[in-house]
Amino acid sequence: MSSAGSTYWAEYDGLQWAKHQLLESYLEAWFPIMATRNGRILYIDSHAGRGRHETGHRGSPILALELLLNHSNRERILSNAQCQFIFFESNPENLALLREEVSALGGLPNRIKVTVLGGDYESA
Repeated sequence: MSSAGSTYWAEYDGLQWAKHQLLESYLEAWFPIMATRNGRILYIDSHAGRGRHETGHRGSPILALELLLNHSNRERILSNAQCQFIFFESNPENLALLREEVSALGGLPNRIKVTVLGGDYESA
């Protein structure tokens, strides 16, 4: 699954769709709830991948970021919490593509910080 040239990134199947639907439903509801708790939201993706499938479908890290950026309660969330996204990807090609995807989002609001790290999340 983490191979840079694998069919995982060339396709977007029902399992990936279901995972992303679950993540979207969860984060849509929980971003506002988490923002009211400790003043900080920490989102970690330990196997972030490329950020986007060759089909154009978003991967988990871009999906999570865009959900917050486009959330109907974004201003309230960001007024209550600093949001830190940390993405780990050990494959160098996937890492470079993920960094491009994050950069393509443009300037992020001050209270949203994104860190993209190469290497294994366990050792970090």
